[in-house]
Amino acid sequence: MANTPNLDLVELVSGVRFSSQLSSINDNLAKIDSKFGPERTAKYLPQTDFNTVTDEWALISGPNSPDDSLAFFYVNTIFYSKVNNIYKQIAYGYSISNPGVFSRECNKGVFTAWGYDSTQSVHVTDPQAYALTLQANGMYPIYCDGSTINIPDGYSISTGFVMRRNTFLFIFLMLYNGEIASCGYNGGNGSWYSWKIR
Repeated sequence: MANTPNLDLVELVSGVRFSSQLSSINDNLAKIDSKFGPERTAKYLPQTDFNTVTDEWALISGPNSPDDSLAFFYVNTIFYSKVNNIYKQIAYGYSISNPGVFSRECNKGVFTAWGYDSTQSVHVTDPQAYALTLQANGMYPIYCDGSTINIPDGYSISTGFVMRRNTFLFIFLMLYNGEIASCGYNGGNGSWYSWKIR
């Protein structure tokens, strides 16, 4: 009869080894939690210059804010290099009155301008003129009212969005009844196509 290992002994030894590894993992997780906390809490910094904040999370109001107001924002600072003072900041509006999301970068103490991530609709008086001002690819929510021009008849009360993709622009407007109007712009020849109703 060939020698067969004692299965109880194998299970016991591997169980001890596994238990030892699990204990080591739990110890390391406990160290991480004690250093950083199991959850993030924003540091409260009223009337503080946004350019001086380097905390990972802060609830802040003061000069150099994303919208030049004294409103509060949650600011997340993400470092690439603390030594060279290179980081990104993302600011989230604290209340309903300032719901936008903004971001900027700092490179050796020099800040870029705050960029706006459009999370709420913008009133437009001329969607085509507004679309031509957009520099970054993306979708930009808009709404129209009685003062809006260059839209199809019947769309004075509508919502929609502008989409930019390189040199191409697309405008979509929607009515409450589900009807959609759209038009496009070809940056190659600098012309708008006529509105189409679907």
